[in-house]
Amino acid sequence: MTLTVEPFFVDSAARHIDVGGRLTHLSPKAMAVLTVLCDAQGAVVTRDDLLASVWPDVHVGEEVLTQAIAELRRALGDKARTPRYIETIAKSGYRLIVLPQMRARRASMAASARTVGAEQTEPTPCSSPSVVVVPFEPLTGGPQGELLANGLSRDLATSLARTRWLFVSARASAAALSATHTEPLEIAQPLGVRYAVWGSIIVSDGRLRVMVSLCDSQTRSLVWAERYDRSMQDLFGLLDDVGQEIALRVETEIERHLRNLARTSPIEALDAWGLFHRAASSRYAARADAIEDAGQMLRQASRLAPHSARIRAASASLEIRRQMFLAPRGNQDALGRACEMAHEAVSLDAHEPEAQVALGRALGMAGQGVEGLQWLEEAVRTNPSSFSARNFLAWSLLFDNQGEAAIEQMTFAERISPMDPISYNFHTLRAQALALDGDMDAALHHSERATLHPNANDQITAIAAWCAAAAGQGHLARRHAQRLLRSRPDFVSNDFFAWFRFEGTANETIRRALSDAGVPT
Repeated sequence: MTLTVEPFFVDSAARHIDVGGRLTHLSPKAMAVLTVLCDAQGAVVTRDDLLASVWPDVHVGEEVLTQAIAELRRALGDKARTPRYIETIAKSGYRLIVLPQMRARRASMAASARTVGAEQTEPTPCSSPSVVVVPFEPLTGGPQGELLANGLSRDLATSLARTRWLFVSARASAAALSATHTEPLEIAQPLGVRYAVWGSIIVSDGRLRVMVSLCDSQTRSLVWAERYDRSMQDLFGLLDDVGQEIALRVETEIERHLRNLARTSPIEALDAWGLFHRAASSRYAARADAIEDAGQMLRQASRLAPHSARIRAASASLEIRRQMFLAPRGNQDALGRACEMAHEAVSLDAHEPEAQVALGRALGMAGQGVEGLQWLEEAVRTNPSSFSARNFLAWSLLFDNQGEAAIEQMTFAERISPMDPISYNFHTLRAQALALDGDMDAALHHSERATLHPNANDQITAIAAWCAAAAGQGHLARRHAQRLLRSRPDFVSNDFFAWFRFEGTANETIRRALSDAGVPT
């Protein structure tokens, strides 16, 4: 039996594979694995070499490579037992049976340090994000300053490499290029990455000052910059703290920048990743038209990248939002769809934190709070710098009557994304946790702060109503309740608990406060 082998094309800038006209968007890691296999020109590449090239300076198990190969095979329509494109070499590694035709030129990871000045193909709008950490420059401090600069650069690259959606260029390539080029963009462009992170350090009088910048190499614009000042009493703790904080902000700022690019680009020019980010601008809204627009964009993104766990997870999260704002509360069909899509996202990539978050949220909404909490805890373990994982874990802990732990998680979420579109959660969660703990003045302060947020919705109004009533502010509570009922004339207190799945005595406390505010039972 002869196996049919169609030629396949690779657009490395946009990270697409085209087999017989079927276009599939690859994750950054899968694209990096394919790049290394292409560079080998049909020779066998060992597992160790693939891990060292694609996951430099990060200790990972072979399962991450297995997942990347599986993603490539799905995109190619290939099978491990009867391979047409990627062959598994027993106890060794992998090789490409058929080499692709490249539709965009990208410097290979192995040769990138030698290809300065090579022609670069401009990426499509919002193609999958990639970054290089340019070695930090010690401005003072002598040998100690050099040691700290090298350590901070290495730790930052390692932290960013753990982010599954972000491709991080190998540290050795960045170091090789930085030896002959002082301009960060001259390092980013030959490596084919969009973003560059660089900085400098000053050591003086027992203190360390770190200046860091994030730049878009395509538009040559500054995306973000910050300065950090720390005491040098604990050097190891210092590097961990500053490196982690910079990594958190870099991830957040790249996502924010991509959302802004997607909002200003024509829909027809966006790839799957761009559509994903364009939808992210709307999926936090409470309006029916915004939710439907986001759903349409995510469906198109899913057609372009059918194996993307992150896009499927976003669709599940949007279905939960539809359930909260559009569908009748408690609608089991809507919840069933959300759970199904979240399970699909996890089956596509069991280690994708956004898929774990979507499943945790869906299970919680469906009344399976214990299992949902476990998935959210797993999401935080998978990516401690995920805002959504920290945010929704905080809510799950609050519903489980763990108010102090909930506030701790929300505080961390606020640190990750202080200007997040749903930053009203910083106040609404604290308001309810503090009210249930008896700190009524603080609870009232946070509930009122939340109502001032530009994205404030009916949920926030309901929280403000019950917190005001519990604090003995009857006039204020009735005012919030009246505003809620003007927006949702059919609203009753049971609707609140379809949104917020509190356990134990909290339900009765809140139900009584809502009744005192004038919300029908």
